[in-house]
Amino acid sequence: MTRQRKGGRFANEIRGVSRLGEMDSWTLPLFLSHIRVVESGCWEWTAGRNAKNYGKFTTHGREVQPHRLAYEHWVAVIPDGLVLDHLCRNPPCVNPDHLEIVTHRINILRGIGPCANNARKTHCAKGHEYDESNTIHRRTGGRACKACKQESNISYQVSRRARIKREGQTSG
Repeated sequence: MTRQRKGGRFANEIRGVSRLGEMDSWTLPLFLSHIRVVESGCWEWTAGRNAKNYGKFTTHGREVQPHRLAYEHWVAVIPDGLVLDHLCRNPPCVNPDHLEIVTHRINILRGIGPCANNARKTHCAKGHEYDESNTIHRRTGGRACKACKQESNISYQVSRRARIKREGQTSG
């Protein structure tokens, strides 16, 4: 299936890159001139980078992400709906051996952001285990501890009854 790109052009009609990965004789040497191999085995992108430290590469008037371009050139086309995960956790790395095709969800959960950190938790802040009998699954995708929720409800009810009792004594 051919997908329409910006400007009404199709991916396979853009000079220099077809889909992303097929680099022509002008693009490949330019691309390779922006790579520095480091001790870790990463091929670090030395040219432009975005705010999240991922590379930027412009070829034939089209800006592409160099890690995606490298993967599609040396390995395979990235299927629609999937993304590349940097197994080395180094955003400027364009080494195809350090990249893996995964879903966006898997990529997020493998990371170090709040969503990933919370997903890895096995116990709540008070030490109750997150298991099937003690976990409330929220519609928003989050979860809560059933034992803590019950403790909170009991505490609220006790304080509410005490307040109602005080108000009743002072008005009478």
